[in-house]
Amino acid sequence: MFRPPPCHSVLLRSFASPRPVFGHGRRFYAQFKVDKTAEDFDNLSTDEQLERLTKLNASAENNPDVDLWSLNADLLDLHVPEPVIRAAGKPLSLRTRVNNFLANQVNHFKNIFSMYRLAKARSLPGVDTPKALRPGIFRVNSTSDTAWVAPLRRIAATTYNQVYRALADGDVRTIKKLTTKPYTSHLQALLKSRTSPNQRFKWTLYSEVTPPQIVSIRTIEGHLGRGGPKLGNRLVIQALIRFDTMQALEIYSRQGDLISPKESSIPRRVTEYLALEKRMWYDAPWKIKQQMFERSG
Repeated sequence: MFRPPPCHSVLLRSFASPRPVFGHGRRFYAQFKVDKTAEDFDNLSTDEQLERLTKLNASAENNPDVDLWSLNADLLDLHVPEPVIRAAGKPLSLRTRVNNFLANQVNHFKNIFSMYRLAKARSLPGVDTPKALRPGIFRVNSTSDTAWVAPLRRIAATTYNQVYRALADGDVRTIKKLTTKPYTSHLQALLKSRTSPNQRFKWTLYSEVTPPQIVSIRTIEGHLGRGGPKLGNRLVIQALIRFDTMQALEIYSRQGDLISPKESSIPRRVTEYLALEKRMWYDAPWKIKQQMFERSG
């Protein structure tokens, strides 16, 4: 009987217990936390909201080069590919197949538009795009080393490796450098949930079952300052990457004794979707913003 590979969030739950949890777990739709600043603003009365907006506008008039509106950006309409034949081993109804196919096609055209916009702004990392209307904008899902998205895929793979090694090592500084809300809060909560300070965690990435693949990409103007940014451009880029790897998580005592079961040393297949974000007016790395999930069917 077909069973989906374990989601990485299930793997990470083993940070909360001496006994790692390796299971197949259910897969749900992504649920996204609202930025706290936005929550506070919504709780204000109409007069208080107008007063705050007036102050922000006055500050923007006095500082035209500063974008006071660039708060934590929401997750854009990134799309996890929908199954069109079977889901979780079960056949789909004709209506579901049609709906999923159309949703995938909409995502495909949005990918092309976003790639064109990035190419026109010369914002694709590691690629010079003097002319935007080229075949490269149609190859978002390509895993070729010559595709326009190849440098971004390499950045994503490196970031993935660094973040989860930092999580295993308890390296909060690296986590904050390479992640942003709400994913930063999620990883910090995992670190706080560790049951004993005497435990050491070892995360090993053995291999890639399939190369990292960009399945969805979006871009919007995120810098709304009147004067425009001094560095880069106004764009915010978000890319949803599919990672399919063989990895293992082991837990040791400070003396070097293996605490977790011997089975934890056996590489397990982990497939997950992580959204990376880059604000083009900051000299900062790409950051993991959110994890998304496939339909459970």
